[in-house]
Amino acid sequence: MTENRSGLPWSTIKITLFSFILILLLAIPKIYLSTQIYYTSRIVNDLRQDVTVLESQKEMLADNIELLKYKRDITDMIECEQE
Repeated sequence: MTENRSGLPWSTIKITLFSFILILLLAIPKIYLSTQIYYTSRIVNDLRQDVTVLESQKEMLADNIELLKYKRDITDMIECEQE
């Protein structure tokens, strides 16, 4: 019995099944890796945005510190002159 009910030889069915399994074995890891890369890149992008925000806040805080130092120096000079 070398043929099944549809008239196809068993060797053709085996080759087709083997090819299908091989394609699945190659496609599943690629899909998994692509998904992992996508989610990792989203995390990296979020972290880069956080870094950009933090750097701008750092610059703003540095400017505020300079302004406060300047005000303190002026206040100290006025207090020294009044004494």
